[in-house]
Amino acid sequence: MQSGLARLATGPSGEAIEISFDATYYPATAGSSAWSITASNVRVNLTMLKFSGPRFFLLRFRGSIADPYSFVEQYVILQRVTDAGYEGEAMLPLYIVGGSDGQTQSHKQFLQFDRMLDDLTDDPDAMSHNFLIDPISQTSTFQIDMFASTPYARTDMGTWS
Repeated sequence: MQSGLARLATGPSGEAIEISFDATYYPATAGSSAWSITASNVRVNLTMLKFSGPRFFLLRFRGSIADPYSFVEQYVILQRVTDAGYEGEAMLPLYIVGGSDGQTQSHKQFLQFDRMLDDLTDDPDAMSHNFLIDPISQTSTFQIDMFASTPYARTDMGTWS
């Protein structure tokens, strides 16, 4: 198991986002060439550089889950823990890269941060839809590659075990 850390920034409002996680390599088993790396204990920290935030953010975290393998949207409540800081944790581990028969497939993750009103609601469609903006895509959806944020991405595959 290795620690991973992805850092993102938002557009003009200048928030800083950190996603920390534990990356685990699962080598191919006997008689198979399939291997994978998953991310568990995915923790998201959001820091408002110009503090004017609500008590909560709703994070829509989309990615492939490891078991059973499928693409899902997890909802994570980021709760204010300091004057300018928010924290939350994804419930399901994510499948971030895998391979079989010499072919590698990386799985991207997508995030959307919605500023919530001061009251929590059970209906995600009733949120404010006042999203943080990704300065690269100029949209409300951030795209990341969690595999690129692990030590595995910078290490020869033969030495992952």
